[in-house]
Order: sequence, then C-alpha cells, then structure tokens
Amino acid sequence: IQNLPPAAERMLNINAWTKTAIEHELDGFINTGWGKIASGDPVAEPHEACWLPILFGAETCWNLPVRDCRSFTRRFLSHFFNIEAGHSLIEIFLNPSLSHTVPPELDFLEPSRNQHRFELIRDFVRMIEHDRMRLTLSNDFRMYHAFLEKEMVDYRYMMIGDHAKSFADSLEALEESIRKILERFYLAEGVELFLDSRFGFDKQLVKDMDASLAKTRVTGSAPSRI
Repeated sequence: IQNLPPAAERMLNINAWTKTAIEHELDGFINTGWGKIASGDPVAEPHEACWLPILFGAETCWNLPVRDCRSFTRRFLSHFFNIEAGHSLIEIFLNPSLSHTVPPELDFLEPSRNQHRFELIRDFVRMIEHDRMRLTLSNDFRMYHAFLEKEMVDYRYMMIGDHAKSFADSLEALEESIRKILERFYLAEGVELFLDSRFGFDKQLVKDMDASLAKTRVTGSAPSRI
C-alpha cells in the first residue's frame, strides 16, 4: 500500500521526458501527478501528499533544463512548508518505501505554510512504524497459533497482549488524525474509502487477536515439548 508517492522515481521520469522533449525540439508534453485517491483501485496516495513531484513537473516544464532531485526537494521543503530539512527528511520525501526509521527531526518541525498537508505527510511517515507493528502482530498469530485459544505461558501471553494494545493505540491515533486532515480536502465518501483501505484490515486483526487471547488459558510456566 502506497501512502506517499515514490517521488524520486517520478522525478527521474519527468527528467527523462524533459530531456527527450529538448532533444527532439518538441513543442511540449503532457505532465501528470499520478495521484488517484478518487479513482484508484486500490485507493492510492492522496493528491495532497503528492505536491513534490507535481511541482517538480511544473518547474521542469516551465524551465526546461533537467533538474537535480535532491536540490529541488530541499527548495520545495523551504518554499512550500517554510522548513529547513536535513538529509534524512529529504530521503523520506524522495524514497518513502525505502525508509526504515522515522527521522527524529520530523516531530519537531513546525511549518508556517501548508501545515495540514505537512501533518498528513508526517502521519504517513509515522505509518512506517505502524506497518512494522502490524507485521509483529501478524507474526504473533502465525508463531503462536498452536497455543492461542488453548493454553499459553503467562509471559508470552502478556507479550502478545502488549503488541496488540500498542498496535490498536497506534491505529486509533493515526486514523483519527488522518481523517481530520483529509476531510479538509475530500468528500466524506472518499475519505472513508481511503481509511478503510489503510485500517480496515488492521481493525479486524486486532479484533481477532483480542478474541483469541480471551479464549486462551494462561499458565505460569511453559509446557514441556520433550
């Protein structure tokens, strides 16, 4: 699932078409942001998270020479949000799918322009950690399936319960925050469709795990398998 656009890939595509247009002396070419929240199947990243590649395309079309993606991203963050970003945040904007950690600076930046769009992007970056928590809880289901709804040692039971609660808390906070922001830009039907595509499965995962834990008998020590 893609919440932020693969900006580096899109910007390289734009640069390639710009180079072709110059070499062949074309009058122009059609540019697109590739965003499709309203029509995507499945629902893709919202347009409000795609301003970096969109404005890169506009800048390139008006001023034809091919541009460096990272220097443009730094300028974009400075002019669009009025923030000065470090290397790690620039890489998040360019290659979100390759990011494994959330830059600490993200929590302290306070843009004076387009605040709601920045908050949306910040929530999407935080979903990197949420996705990791989903994987942990899913793995709990797989690894301990033989014990769930039967008998489980107390420390293991508490570990899985903590994973489920942390994931549920993250889900609730992210869904509420993202809903409030998207409602500023999109119709309610589109917002709910987007949220369900991101959190509907998560809610079912938490519900199923809670139900399984409730049916599990807790013991004080691990049973012998020898």
